[in-house]
Amino acid sequence: MQNPDISFVQLKLANIGTALFYCSDGCQLPFTTYIITALKVDQDGFVWFFINKGNQEQPADVRPFAAQLEFFKKGYPFFMKIEGQASIENVKEKMDDLMGKGIQLRDEAMAGILLVKVKIEKVDYKELKQQKTFPAWQQLTGWCKNLLHHGSPQWQVTPAIS
Repeated sequence: MQNPDISFVQLKLANIGTALFYCSDGCQLPFTTYIITALKVDQDGFVWFFINKGNQEQPADVRPFAAQLEFFKKGYPFFMKIEGQASIENVKEKMDDLMGKGIQLRDEAMAGILLVKVKIEKVDYKELKQQKTFPAWQQLTGWCKNLLHHGSPQWQVTPAIS
């Protein structure tokens, strides 16, 4: 999907929400991999989320860097990988747009996080095969029926030939 349909991506990410965020080796973040929760996918094609800043100070000049997001959640029949350019935004300036005017974060909380946006440039979406599953009670019922139908197992001892 080269030109992703934003409404499709918004719907799928609203279902899963959590992803692995990978940034390129040249990025100036404390780590190269994070577990994130997507806050929003806007109409301009950006995925917004917070990451933990850690103990390091944010560099004054953080240039955009290559990144990818991998969305997968057990029980959901699809996987989505998004690639694009990530950049760090000012948390205080963007909070009202992202969280709504009624939600306020304390300064201490904002000091420990970075707001990241990733421009959706490429989307890989894959449907996963549905596996036929049997609930445990069905497996147990089948085992009991086999046991009752065939009776208890008969053990035979055969002498070893020397």
